Amino acid sequence: MITIKDVSKTYESGTHALHHISLHISRGEFVFIVGPSGAGKSTLLKLMGGEIVPDEGEACLNGLNMAR
Repeated sequence: MITIKDVSKTYESGTHALHHISLHISRGEFVFIVGPSGAGKSTLLKLMGGEIVPDEGEACLNGLNMAR
């Protein structure tokens, strides 16, 4: 299960990649992430994988906060 709660991410360059995004993906659910270039798709995937941490909010995988 993946839970994203009120996540925002701004890069050092000033680029606002995500602004207060929330979503819940249940176990076994199949999800597509689509959108135009610059919409924040890669940032969202990096947050879910724990590669980067959000500036605000939390990203959890099976109840584990990925920022910790």
